Amino acid sequence: MNITTKRRRLSTWRFRAVDQDAVKAKFGLPGVSGPISLVIWTTTPWTLPANRAISLAPDFDYALVQIDGQAVILAKDLVESVMQRIGAAEYTILGTVKGAELELLRFTHPFMGFDVPAILGDHVTLDAGTGAVHTAPGHGPDDYVIGQKYGLETANPVGPDGAYLPGTYPTLDGVNVFKANDIVIELLKEKGALLHVEKMQHSYPCCWRHKTPIIFRATPQWFVSMDKEGLRQQSLKEIKGVQWIPDWGQARIESMVANRPDWCISRQRTWGVPMSLFVHKETQELLPIERTLAAMEEVAKRVEVDGIQAWWDLDPKEILGEDADQYEKVPDTLDVWFDSGSTSLLRG
Repeated sequence: MNITTKRRRLSTWRFRAVDQDAVKAKFGLPGVSGPISLVIWTTTPWTLPANRAISLAPDFDYALVQIDGQAVILAKDLVESVMQRIGAAEYTILGTVKGAELELLRFTHPFMGFDVPAILGDHVTLDAGTGAVHTAPGHGPDDYVIGQKYGLETANPVGPDGAYLPGTYPTLDGVNVFKANDIVIELLKEKGALLHVEKMQHSYPCCWRHKTPIIFRATPQWFVSMDKEGLRQQSLKEIKGVQWIPDWGQARIESMVANRPDWCISRQRTWGVPMSLFVHKETQELLPIERTLAAMEEVAKRVEVDGIQAWWDLDPKEILGEDADQYEKVPDTLDVWFDSGSTSLLRG
């Protein structure tokens, strides 16, 4: 993945508080007039259907600001820049609280018809924005991690073709996400949630091969656990039995192994070493382990004779018999580094 500079539309909008009195109580301001909302901004409005929370920094000061018959919440240090951006010439800071005080207050999604919580995350910064981060666990690493911590749904309404899946939202179903930003912005405007739109230059991830913009989608994958069977501890033990030249290499690899997450070994490639797994069509549960190992052995024999195409040409009935109607082949291929790591074993 490469990072390049793109000119994209930046939208600023608001999530209205579900329990207005609860917010007023947090700020100790029962007499606040008008609706209260939390202000968000993003350069990827297409991810808004997948929003499941709003992230705040626990130690930042958040201000309740009165503007035009309403009150909005945002980081105190960013009030001036945000007011300039949305064109609010007159505003009043009514009070401040730490972000931690707002945890788990609920706010209404602008158009999806459900409420989302305010949560706390270390990834929130004061570099730009509002100090409140739109959080979609299905569309970003930071969002996913914080979503797991709070038990949020990992919603991914986008298919592998980059278009919204049926049932996402009437005006978005089947639309490519890069063509959806304008539609989402119009939705925000229709719902009275949009505060400001502008174009800005910023960094965006792109495919290193094709130089085209990419998106994050949380999808089911296969992992090797680093801890379930003691792989991490065994690896650290073996590292100590190797002579390292230069010797500082040992500390580097020990740190990497000690802190690395579980190893994702599945890839969605059109060609590669097949994983040769079968999963239940309805539950997606793996074929019972004894049968899985037997099936792998049978597939390996066929691949040894006919190459990896043997897996793709395989009819599940040849291995699973009557159960074949309940299971489907996993189309994923192995991470190429799995090949590299197993070569010494294959050589015998």
